[in-house]
Amino acid sequence: MKLKLLKISNKLKIFKKKTQHTNPLTKVKMLINSSEIKNKIENLSMNDSFDLKDEKQKNKTSEIKFEMTVDTKFILKSVTNNKIVKNNLEKFAEKLELKNFTENKDEWKKFYIFVGSSFVWPSTMNFNEHHEVFDYITCPNWDPTGEELARNTIKYRCLLESGTLDKSKGTYILIVHGELIEYGGNISSEEEEELYKKYPGCFYAPVVERFIIIR
Repeated sequence: MKLKLLKISNKLKIFKKKTQHTNPLTKVKMLINSSEIKNKIENLSMNDSFDLKDEKQKNKTSEIKFEMTVDTKFILKSVTNNKIVKNNLEKFAEKLELKNFTENKDEWKKFYIFVGSSFVWPSTMNFNEHHEVFDYITCPNWDPTGEELARNTIKYRCLLESGTLDKSKGTYILIVHGELIEYGGNISSEEEEELYKKYPGCFYAPVVERFIIIR
């Protein structure tokens, strides 16, 4: 029988409010909440950021240990000059194949302003993920966390593409506000809920994706 190589995420714990375009090749969970992520990131520390269990549970189950990491720089270069946007919009839409999603130039413009003219899709992203990221920015239903989801999705894929992730530091990474914050390990559903409360729209994703052969 012909072998089919199917790329999927290894228990991808990415927290998500909802999705209109489900990616069939990755298992995704995203945390969406309306709490203020900016204040929480500014106050992030090793002592209080990952106190993910109740005091009563700490003696019953092993604690997850996280290690700080030097982040790979990732900046979306937003554009505010309307003239520049207008002149570059068609080429930008063609480069990113935005016409596959919509012919609405107002939505193209909104996405252009968010990511900047030099943006290209990471090679590790598939069509469904392109569409999701585009929707995070252009669809009002994703407010107020759409931009956070877009940043974290792109950041995760850029990190996979770069090959800079160190699996010796942990099997998962936490991405908040487009920044790699911590390495960690497997977490429980209760711990997922704690991350949900602390960092809406965050990604808690595997360091290494798996390839499964289906016979």
